[in-house]
Amino acid sequence: MHMVDLENLRGEFCPERGWTKERRELLIQSAAKIISHRTRIAVGHVVIRADWDKVVPADIKKLCGGPYGWCASECIANIRKWADSHGIKDNLHFVFEGGTVGHGQIEKFLQETINDPELNKLYKVKGYCFYDKNVLPLHAADMIAYEIYKEAENWLVQGGKRNVRQSLRLLMGKHSPKNFQYWNEERLLNWLERAKQRLGGAN
Repeated sequence: MHMVDLENLRGEFCPERGWTKERRELLIQSAAKIISHRTRIAVGHVVIRADWDKVVPADIKKLCGGPYGWCASECIANIRKWADSHGIKDNLHFVFEGGTVGHGQIEKFLQETINDPELNKLYKVKGYCFYDKNVLPLHAADMIAYEIYKEAENWLVQGGKRNVRQSLRLLMGKHSPKNFQYWNEERLLNWLERAKQRLGGAN
């Protein structure tokens, strides 16, 4: 299931196949409740690319490969913190959707992390792989990614004029809102300052 197709009633969800707005909303609500119930942790990060290009220093750009890789690194950092808080000491294996725009950036970041033992203490990456949408959990990831993007658009572009979409509220469910972040220039600069302070404390 591709959320873009479902949201716009096209492709396999076109009206010619019996899809209506009402049927779409019923499917989204049902799927969102199942995903929220069955998911241990939900995370999502969205960044304005122009702002990321403007303020992020060259060393981080090199490490992450680009904004997609950086967003993936922040998601992994959230998951690592969750694992620590639940007494999970083993490194984790990550699965991403293959063939996406950010595939190469994400793979670059993961490989750099695995090859650097000191860096990997922060992320705890055991391994990774890329699959297509035949792996059903990736449908859930696609749904969360779409909803986070729409909410980021609401806050970062439109100034939070509309209420949070019901589908996102259902997806978030019991999960912490802190795991869903929207990044513009101001927030990126704050993130960089905190990162410098942490590194200064480590030295």
